[in-house]
Formats: sequence, C-alpha cells, structure tokens
Amino acid sequence: MVKLHDMGDGYNESVIIEDEYTDSDHEESEFDDDDEIEEETFWERIKALQDIIPITQRRKVSNFVGSIFSTGASVLRLSGKTAWVLSTTAFVVVLPLLYELERNDTTMDSVNAPLDPSSQDQHKTSAL
Repeated sequence: MVKLHDMGDGYNESVIIEDEYTDSDHEESEFDDDDEIEEETFWERIKALQDIIPITQRRKVSNFVGSIFSTGASVLRLSGKTAWVLSTTAFVVVLPLLYELERNDTTMDSVNAPLDPSSQDQHKTSAL
C-alpha cells in the first residue's frame, strides 16, 4: 500500500511510504473480474464515435462514401449493359455468319471433289 503525506504549504513534495504489499489487495480490484465487464460490440463502438466526431465531418465522410458507392454501381451497371450488347450481337450476327461460311466451304468442297485429279486416280485404282 502507498501512502502520501502533505508536508505543508512551503514544501510541495510528498513522501512515499511503502507498507507491506500483498496480492490480495490487487485481487479485490473491480476490473479484474472478466464477468463483470461487458464487451462492446463493433456497432456500439461505431455508435460511440457519433459523440466524438463533429456533424460536419460526419456529413463529409458520409457524402464521400456515398459517392464512391454510387459511382461503383454506375460502373457495374454500364459494364453489364455493355456485356449484354456484345454477347447478343455475337449471337445474332457473328454465329449465323460463321455457320454460313462453314456451309459454303463444305458446298465448295463437294463441287470441287470430282474435278480434283488425285481423287480421280483413287477411283481408278479402287475399280481395278
């Protein structure tokens, strides 16, 4: 235990006398018992900041965060619409075009097949 003694008006320093110190004094402290202290939740800590941060600063932060979310939402909306336009254009225009080119190639192969001299040689050897 620590005791402080006042030495009077002319003398400002205090004399510290140390008595026997036991751990039992420390155990009686109200802060050592974990059951008595309620833990704050994250939301309670954020709510307590309302008293610390001025209203003008809170509004500035709120407006800034709101504009960031608004801009992000606009960018996502625009990219989704762009992806939709590109994919439907590919299905409607490009795929039928590719199908028609492939069909044209197979038609040209079947038309040119009898005129090809190497294929005529194969027909003669197979007939023998």
